[in-house]
Amino acid sequence: MLNPLTIYITMLVAMSRYSRPAYAGKSRDLNENEIVSALEAIGCTVERKGDGVGDLLVGRGGKNICLEVKRKGRANRKDQQAQRDARAAWKGQIAVVENPMQAIDVITRLTVKNIY
Repeated sequence: MLNPLTIYITMLVAMSRYSRPAYAGKSRDLNENEIVSALEAIGCTVERKGDGVGDLLVGRGGKNICLEVKRKGRANRKDQQAQRDARAAWKGQIAVVENPMQAIDVITRLTVKNIY
């Protein structure tokens, strides 16, 4: 049986595919809007970044984490040198995600179970 939250998030993801805003400057991964919609649906604050540390700064329950969004199947692709340097200097938490469910899993573990 499907969880009501899963159903709700799936609906939001489907709707977000038709409402992609245009970004000036840096191109965004196509799945980023879906991930942002899902995170906002569970009560997260999401700020889009692009400084090499991560694509999204996400806050929930008094905790913060940077998320690096990769297109499906490209999570293991070679990052640009600037991205590697920025993450090496970053003292906080960062995770790489490909889809909304991975992002929700990371945030839930961070804010509910506090394992990071």
